[in-house]
Amino acid sequence: MNHFFGKLLNYVWMFCLKVTASLPLIKEPNLFEGENSSLDLVDDIAGQNHKSVLIVTGAGLVRRGQVQPIVDRFEKHNISVTIFDRVEPDPTFSITNEALDLLLENQCECVLAIGGGSAMDLAKVIALSVSNKKRPEKLTGYFKALRKPLPFYAVPTTAGTGSEVTVISVLSDNQTKSKSFVIDPRTASLSTALDPTFMVTIPPALTAATGMDALTHAIEAYVGRNGSAYTDEQAMEAIRLICKYLPTAVADGSNIEARSALALASYKAGLAFTKASLGYVHAISHQLGAKYGVAHGLGNAILLPHVIKYSAPSIENKLATIAKAIGIDQANDDTQQLAKRMVEFLFDFNKEVGIPNHLAELKEQDFPGIVKDAMSEAYFNYPVPRFMQEQQCNQLLQQLLPSAAA
Repeated sequence: MNHFFGKLLNYVWMFCLKVTASLPLIKEPNLFEGENSSLDLVDDIAGQNHKSVLIVTGAGLVRRGQVQPIVDRFEKHNISVTIFDRVEPDPTFSITNEALDLLLENQCECVLAIGGGSAMDLAKVIALSVSNKKRPEKLTGYFKALRKPLPFYAVPTTAGTGSEVTVISVLSDNQTKSKSFVIDPRTASLSTALDPTFMVTIPPALTAATGMDALTHAIEAYVGRNGSAYTDEQAMEAIRLICKYLPTAVADGSNIEARSALALASYKAGLAFTKASLGYVHAISHQLGAKYGVAHGLGNAILLPHVIKYSAPSIENKLATIAKAIGIDQANDDTQQLAKRMVEFLFDFNKEVGIPNHLAELKEQDFPGIVKDAMSEAYFNYPVPRFMQEQQCNQLLQQLLPSAAA
């Protein structure tokens, strides 16, 4: 796409999305917080007079017995429970259709996701599919459903995606592994439990990657062009919480205070980017996930400092504000110096929580396809603060090659 026309299209389309996001279509969920708050969520679901529920989760959570207390609580309320436990990272259309068929077979009246972003994305799509009598493949894109989804509830088990409050679900094509988006403002959960007891067993590397995923959501929402007073407030609080508590959670996964803070940060970052959108970190990271199977949070974490460094000349005031909020400012710093400190902080923060400084799978011969698809995704989806051309994206990817980090 011609760079000039791409920018023009982006400005027009992002303005339309900003207007849409300002409408009262996206409501915050009824929120439960703290240890065992997932059981309070079950009581809330029971109060909606549902008679049957499909739980969408992963086999590991079932095997470890973490889902059983929730099942027992449902049964106490005489609610029939069906479990789909085949969720895997980057859910495909075929897996999503299997879950949909199970929901239909058991005539479930609502859907509860217990898991990370993959479980919640899958659950949101099948809830939308069944009420609209459309297969997931027919719902990709913006606003393809006429009817609201079945009631959807969420217990996030990682503090990263914020999918419990977002209106975007990501599915993968079985053959090409390319990402498809289902976007509908009614797919955010009706009620969510931020229960840290589900998160204490997450290993350090995954804790770091998911935490950096949430930090990326918050920062991209804050520095992009579609922010508002509301999204800025949510994003900034998420940034403060993550910068304070992520190193603690990585070092000591059993720290309930840190886990609770990160869960809330992920939630608030989700609220922010649902309305303010994202940027080049996600545009590029999605391609790395599709091409190499790189975990989304890890891809975001590796890319974040590089993209923010590139964008810095256009967002110095915002980076300076973040630097002051997280306490890395020094006396007599001007705006430019504060922005520089913020960029340096992101590189150092990645190192502190164990994020690698390169992508082992990345190959230079793959750059043309990655760059083309990333640029296209950004033009059509994100209010980026500073536009890239293909050459600049190539230069950024060069810095992520294993040879560059050696």
